[in-house]
Amino acid sequence: MKKQLTCERKIEKELADRMEEIYRALELFEEGEETTWDGKGCQDLQEKISSHDKRGTVYICLSTGDPEDGFEFDIDLTDKRITGARYIFKKQFDVAQIELNSRELIKVLLCYGLDYATLIG
Repeated sequence: MKKQLTCERKIEKELADRMEEIYRALELFEEGEETTWDGKGCQDLQEKISSHDKRGTVYICLSTGDPEDGFEFDIDLTDKRITGARYIFKKQFDVAQIELNSRELIKVLLCYGLDYATLIG
């Protein structure tokens, strides 16, 4: 019987795939193109956000079901800024997360058209 991969084992690849999608969309956006090679430009990616919840953090769900993934943003309501973020990958009762570095955070915000105001709005 083949052993199932846990989220902890899969999360790095899942984040790499999402970031590649984002980088390609941003590159073509900067070149004046509307979509990437697979039809997923920034606007298409923005339209595919499944949901977002405000909980002291804001969770942007990119896909629902099994598995589910998304980005969670830490919000400082006093200073009105984003203080951190992580990529979260879930499969049933298994959850893994990776903190985004500042470069990844900026790329994610740019691609999805997000900033403090849109996250709390």
